[in-house]
Amino acid sequence: MSLVKTNDMFTLRHQDRLLPTGRPSHSCNPEGVTESIGRPVIFVCINGCYDLHLPTCHYEWTPDWGDLIRSGYWPASVNGDTLYSTDVFKSFEDLKTVAPGLSR
Repeated sequence: MSLVKTNDMFTLRHQDRLLPTGRPSHSCNPEGVTESIGRPVIFVCINGCYDLHLPTCHYEWTPDWGDLIRSGYWPASVNGDTLYSTDVFKSFEDLKTVAPGLSR
């Protein structure tokens, strides 16, 4: 959601946001690549939970498990509807190191 001002009035508008991922390894003309939204995913990171979309391009590319893991995401479900950022795991590990009794 974003706040948009039109005619001196503010309204909330839904915007589709792409999950930042590594791009495909095939070479193509950058001007010829058209990215669009793919399937929706729930993205959980240290700053919160976000509704995003996987990117797709007209070359029929969508990120696979390897692309997502290399980009710093970990699938939380078998079909990849929910993704965790690895910063969540790092923060949990840091918390266990600083206060080991709290992890029980």
